[in-house]
Amino acid sequence: LDIKAAHVSNSAKIKLLPKPEVIQDESIMQQLCRLTQLAFSAVIDHAPRGPFTPKEAELCQVFGLDAILDAEGKVWLLEVNDYPAIASGTMEHVESHVCTNLVRDL
Repeated sequence: LDIKAAHVSNSAKIKLLPKPEVIQDESIMQQLCRLTQLAFSAVIDHAPRGPFTPKEAELCQVFGLDAILDAEGKVWLLEVNDYPAIASGTMEHVESHVCTNLVRDL
């Protein structure tokens, strides 16, 4: 994974939260990647398998992982969203460069 963007959910009081930014800390990225790997490896046996119709079709899903960083720098996975609200106006407060990699990868 080479995803280095972070945003804050609209379910919290935006004015009280830090401004979303690109993650620069390698330790945080390693922890996020490990938590992502653990979360998805726990359910991979239940993922849909082909063959799909039409024959050349592929399965694509976007997930949103909510995590929090504690005072000691440890990342905790809060939840995995199978339908993240990335297109419903919830990211209006996020600068466009934070979302560039996500949009490009889709």
